[in-house]
Amino acid sequence: MKEICEDRFSIAGFYSRRIRRIMPALLSVVVASLIVGYFVLMPGDYRSLGWPSATSVVGASNFYFLWNTGYFDQAADLLPLLHTWSLGVEEQFYLVWPIVLVTIAGLSRKAFLPTVLALFAIIISSFAAAYILVAEDPQAAFYLPYTRAWELALGALLVFAPKLSGKWAQVTAPLGLALIVGSALVLTSSDPFPGMNALAPCLGAVLLIWPSQKTSAIAHALSVEALRQIGLASYSLYLWHWPVLVFYRHYNLGEMPSGLEVALLLAVSIGLAFLSLRFIEAPFRRMRLRNVRAVTVGATASCVVAVSGFALAAADGVPSRLDTTFRAMESREVMWSWDCPDVGVLGDLGKVCVFGEDWEASTDRIFLWGDSHAIHFVPVLNAVLKPGQSAVLFHACPASMGGSYHRNRRDLPTYRAECIESREKALGFIENTPNITTVVLASLWQAGYLAQDWAQESQSDPGTAFYNALSETLDAVRFPDPKLFWSPISHRFHSIR
Repeated sequence: MKEICEDRFSIAGFYSRRIRRIMPALLSVVVASLIVGYFVLMPGDYRSLGWPSATSVVGASNFYFLWNTGYFDQAADLLPLLHTWSLGVEEQFYLVWPIVLVTIAGLSRKAFLPTVLALFAIIISSFAAAYILVAEDPQAAFYLPYTRAWELALGALLVFAPKLSGKWAQVTAPLGLALIVGSALVLTSSDPFPGMNALAPCLGAVLLIWPSQKTSAIAHALSVEALRQIGLASYSLYLWHWPVLVFYRHYNLGEMPSGLEVALLLAVSIGLAFLSLRFIEAPFRRMRLRNVRAVTVGATASCVVAVSGFALAAADGVPSRLDTTFRAMESREVMWSWDCPDVGVLGDLGKVCVFGEDWEASTDRIFLWGDSHAIHFVPVLNAVLKPGQSAVLFHACPASMGGSYHRNRRDLPTYRAECIESREKALGFIENTPNITTVVLASLWQAGYLAQDWAQESQSDPGTAFYNALSETLDAVRFPDPKLFWSPISHRFHSIR
């Protein structure tokens, strides 16, 4: 604003500073991820790193993750560059914001009031959009820039905020910290976000950093040298911490690290952050380049890395790295590639996969029921079917859901109703279909899956409620005639208590 008022502001200069601030460390992390991924990731996972690598360096990874993170995509928490979505939103905001400032300055000699009004307009309209969209399409509300712009505009508004004095200077920082910590403790992954749930932590951040004439006790505590140094390296720490964690999880077969491992990974991340600050961030910030040249160099480097990411995706993650023995496990798509021999309509079940002998003629029928994980067992079951046996796959919701136990998925608002309906269809089909001798229930029965966003009508703990719900299903399956029941159990199921 000072440059605008003094008629010294340059859009090229603004973008030049942003590029020197953001791009060197980002490009380093992306290139390092591509190198480490070559040695650590399976081809399918390595291919999944290609597009995020390309889109992150051009400030658009939030759109990639919006369109490519869903139930049947790779688990989002195993994507090494997932965290760059927020950097994409920030870059898109600052792509537009200087143009808005210059436009306001051109229309009015006194840019202060119009700029503040413009920020309030962005905050109100963006928050309203987030509040509306989070109920209709939570994933879009999470990743789209116009539903996140109000959060960045709140920070921009602080530039024009008056310095606090007196008791307000002592109250705002503790209140802000309480809002942030409270939100971290109360909010869960199943809560809609952003929208109303983002209001408390964002206002907390504003109150915490609001400038004041007198330093508060909280400000003193946060300004100790160790925290100040971490603050200086915070951008690099933001960039490095997530790939470090994710690559370790890939190495550790997807398992979450233990407490000691978390401490070691944090130490590695902090070490990399300070090295990045010392040898990458600081030198490029001090570098004296003409604005146009800085923009050109940054854009060229980004294009080179982006093309590398595109090439990696086009090469299917370079499967030639693997011995042919392991090609069958190179990706989820390959492992799940089993063509159903017969897709037919059976009663109220609708279209289902039927395999083995002819269903209508068989007197030894098997009913495989579960969520998408039930599909894993189809090739195995098909291989061991005896002559005369026929099987049907009905995959919708886990068999334990739809009765007294439910899951509230924010990405699928109708999921609960769909599970109730699928349970009724499955139980009705089992009861009314003769010659079903075996019922196989197959789902992801692990504690992490159960504890995230499940809701039970009883007041029991999740493990007890789950067992009760599964018992209800077993009783229903065994009526009116006893049936052999087999339930494949995840190796992590023992952790439920």
